[in-house]
Amino acid sequence: MWKRNGFKPNYQNEINKVFRKLNIPLEVHHCAVSEAKSSAKNYDLVVISSALLEVFDGLDLPNTKIVGLQNLLSEKEMTEKISEALGL
Repeated sequence: MWKRNGFKPNYQNEINKVFRKLNIPLEVHHCAVSEAKSSAKNYDLVVISSALLEVFDGLDLPNTKIVGLQNLLSEKEMTEKISEALGL
């Protein structure tokens, strides 16, 4: 995370907003990429920066959707990509 003018943006809040808007219950788990890579199979959806998508290349994750975002704070982009990944 980064700070600018004392404000620390939190993409978890944006994810929560998007899922509330889509009326889908969720549990958010925030972790380092290395942990996400090893535990992704335990989750239905992984939301990550599109710059880090290659970390998940070649992993056997038949029940996990991986969503890469250009802007982790864009509610619009999250809504579009999460809806697409979940077939909504």
